[in-house]
Amino acid sequence: MGENGPIRIVCFDLGGVIIRIHYTWEDTCKSVGLAVRKEAHEPKRLAATRSVTEAFATGRLEEDLWAREMVSALDGLYSAEEVERIHEGWLRDQYPGIDDVVSILNETKGVCTACLSNTNPRHWRMMKERYPAVRMLQHRHASHLMGYAKPDTGIYEAFETAMQCDGPSILFFDDLEDNVAAARSRGWHAHQIDPAGDPADQVRTCLASYGLM
Repeated sequence: MGENGPIRIVCFDLGGVIIRIHYTWEDTCKSVGLAVRKEAHEPKRLAATRSVTEAFATGRLEEDLWAREMVSALDGLYSAEEVERIHEGWLRDQYPGIDDVVSILNETKGVCTACLSNTNPRHWRMMKERYPAVRMLQHRHASHLMGYAKPDTGIYEAFETAMQCDGPSILFFDDLEDNVAAARSRGWHAHQIDPAGDPADQVRTCLASYGLM
């Protein structure tokens, strides 16, 4: 039980909690067999690609324009086909045991499961198609559909409104410190997951401390 009442919602980030991902452009390029072109990391290009990524993740950039905008941000260092290969390669496998955790929670009386993910239309489709644990979640919320991305407080407010709940009733798992801090500022019971470890075991340990496992 949380400090201000029972936990009603167990909410997961996806990348780094349910799904193993690549965290750098270099690692992703290598995973799909592309050369790492160091010029892509010049400050001007980094800022431009970050802007495109944020627009795509908050629904402000149409999917059919995304690859072209990314190629432009990179000054043509990568082709549209290469950008799409890198984008697809960002997602890896599902963490072992996390589907069992979701399954148990789905059978727990008085609790529902959800996700709150910074993502985009392409990755959203891929995650729902590829990963059983994502499909098992009872409520799925994504940044590109909500118009905000973590750690913007707007996405947490939108989640609370959609789920008809308040912060203290939410138990939240995310791999990024800023996202956890923003959730805590709204009263969520937020815990940071180490993606290099065993997320399923970390989640189980935390759930046990709340009497949920």
